[in-house]
Amino acid sequence: MGLWWGDLMMSLREHIEKRAKQGNRNTWLYRQCMRAAYHCDSLEQLMDVAQTRNEECEPPMEDTEAVTIAANAWTYTLKNENRFDGHQHGNVAMP
Repeated sequence: MGLWWGDLMMSLREHIEKRAKQGNRNTWLYRQCMRAAYHCDSLEQLMDVAQTRNEECEPPMEDTEAVTIAANAWTYTLKNENRFDGHQHGNVAMP
């Protein structure tokens, strides 16, 4: 393993440790949900993603906060206002 690989892994490890700590959990989870929303068929699926990713936070937020974040991300996606994947999409079908 070359020096650059070790540096990359250390940088990635530091990023993972930093991203979900108290103080930036809400923003981190919101971004995760916005990115995941296009891969979900329903709000319930996105809520499941949010609850699972919330477990990566230290400490995890209240479940109601994770669900609220997922609902907000889903609403932006339904209104075609989610630009987190860098593409403009057609509207997601409303259930």
